[in-house]
Amino acid sequence: MEPAEFAEAVGALQVMLGIPAEDDEPIAAPYHLAIDAFEVVLDHTDDERALRVSLSVGALAGDPVHRQGQLRRILKRNLALLRDFRFVAVLEQNDAEQLVLQLRFAESYGGLRASALAGQPADW
Repeated sequence: MEPAEFAEAVGALQVMLGIPAEDDEPIAAPYHLAIDAFEVVLDHTDDERALRVSLSVGALAGDPVHRQGQLRRILKRNLALLRDFRFVAVLEQNDAEQLVLQLRFAESYGGLRASALAGQPADW
């Protein structure tokens, strides 16, 4: 069962970003939004107490040497992302078996403010 706060949070975010709501489709997790050239996935955390936002940045290099340098930079910046923006960099494997970098953060439904959340994608 979806938490009612999820649909409210997604609806408020759509209004703040000026994205028209789709009348024929109910808001359910995971919910995909296209913002600029990025796909943002809105979901709830496993305990359903918070909204989780994921932004896929792109695939890492196929060349092992180049990829190692990318991983080093990601690990170094990950602490700053957590400290300054409460984001975490996550690596996931896609269907093509490439490592894909995602930025994620979660915000408790109790403390969620759509206006603050709407500002986050611009900061990414």
